[in-house]
Amino acid sequence: MEIEIHPRAPFDFDLSLRYYSRSKFEAVDIAENGRYYRAIPYHGKICPVEVKSVGEIEKPRILARSLAGSPEKYEQNVIAQNLKTIFRIGYSLHGFYEFCKTDHILKRLSERYYGLINLQTVDPFEILVWAITGQQMSLKFAFRLKRRLVEKYGKRFQVDGKTIYTFPKPEVLAGAKTSDLLKMQYSRNKADYIKSLAASVTDRKIDLEKLRGFDDNTVRDILTGIRGIGGWSCEYAMLRSLGRDDACPSADAGLRRALAENYGIAQKSSEKDVDNFMKRFMPFRGMATYYLWFGLLEKSTKDGVP
Repeated sequence: MEIEIHPRAPFDFDLSLRYYSRSKFEAVDIAENGRYYRAIPYHGKICPVEVKSVGEIEKPRILARSLAGSPEKYEQNVIAQNLKTIFRIGYSLHGFYEFCKTDHILKRLSERYYGLINLQTVDPFEILVWAITGQQMSLKFAFRLKRRLVEKYGKRFQVDGKTIYTFPKPEVLAGAKTSDLLKMQYSRNKADYIKSLAASVTDRKIDLEKLRGFDDNTVRDILTGIRGIGGWSCEYAMLRSLGRDDACPSADAGLRRALAENYGIAQKSSEKDVDNFMKRFMPFRGMATYYLWFGLLEKSTKDGVP
């Protein structure tokens, strides 16, 4: 199976993949040697894929091939749709880049990271569990916890010398033993939040896919009504899974550091102060955040990029 998809220019595949190189413990979204690997679900099955660029920044083309199995044509459409969501096919950077011309820092970042796309996590449940996992801890340790979680509850594929895990399904985490999560070094609160979220999704008390059809403020009201999801987790999920360009994770330590380095605001600024400062970037607060984060990623700062 091979699937070819065409992002809108400009699109820098290799640059965008750097986001998935943040930790050697990453086991779900794997980026190595200009290739992207992920196990894609379709009709109750799973297809591990390898994705590479076969185009150029101004004429982008992406080619995905199956590493195991031969999905039928109608099944390939589901896989293709997942990939289109991940790589934001149809999304254009032009509006954001026009906005960047109004701010000298963003102008510089948009030129340095020309073609950088905010890659998406298809399932909002996955990004919310990751957000809960990473609350108030170092990125390095958060990745260790995620690795333990997917190794125990995800499905493992060994293909082309790569080990790829699926992210655990909600029904699996809903049935996870709290004691097992504690052994992984999840706090009791985080274990409870993850199990509660998983149970709500499994029991269809929450339909996370419906969030895509709601406006930003409605999404915020719904997400912050979930146990364990505060302002930072909500905004992060909106940016990284729902494609909301104006999401603003004002409580993020990395964002605060980036603003201090680039704009001279106090590194210990309050969340409110950061939120007020970020208003100048509306309606692209999320994209501005992502490009500022990327500057930190390039420097490998201790705060890390979530």
